Amino acid sequence: MVPSIFRRPPPKQYGGDWGSLEGALLRSFQRIGKPFFPDRPLSKIDLLTLGQHHGMPTRLLDWTENPLVACFFAAAPGTDDTDGIVWQFLPYDKSLDYQDQLLSQLKDPKVIYPDHIDDRVVQQQGVFTIHPLPPKGEEFKAFEHSISTVAPLVYAVPYHILGSEKERLRKHLDVLGINYRSIYPGLDGVGRQLAWEIDRDTSYLLSISASVFEWDIDDDDLFTHRG
Repeated sequence: MVPSIFRRPPPKQYGGDWGSLEGALLRSFQRIGKPFFPDRPLSKIDLLTLGQHHGMPTRLLDWTENPLVACFFAAAPGTDDTDGIVWQFLPYDKSLDYQDQLLSQLKDPKVIYPDHIDDRVVQQQGVFTIHPLPPKGEEFKAFEHSISTVAPLVYAVPYHILGSEKERLRKHLDVLGINYRSIYPGLDGVGRQLAWEIDRDTSYLLSISASVFEWDIDDDDLFTHRG
């Protein structure tokens, strides 16, 4: 688990300094994105939250309080060639909560329960962990390999999803209302959902409907009621 800002080396103009890169990103995001921000003062955490949900590289990792939402992301379309992992992460101690510390002085990962300033945070029941910036020129150590730094204050367990089972899981989640439309409110979600629906095998859903509503399905996929 690596936050998006650390998945590439910092550009040379920042001299390998992660803080300089993050500062430049936040300044540009605030300057260019201002017309689209909520009409209220925004903290640095608010800006990181908005940036994270709209594709800007940040030092945040996405979590959710809804395990079905976690399964949706772990089984995302286009990833069926690899297994997925859902991490259960239970912080036991309030000392792990972010308490308005200066981000430049952050020494350990902290848990953020963000303000509901964005529809995606609400729909995805989003929570974040925020991570310290590595020293200048050093790489970030993947969170699953450094999680012992916050033990025994957390309970963390991975659950594996076979790549071969992802499409079947996506269909089950869709029946439960966990899909692109619920995860991404607005036209983005509608468009992604329609794209997925034209690509998927609908026979599974048809068989469920046939069983529930007592339909007969002939070779032409025409429905007749069996009652």
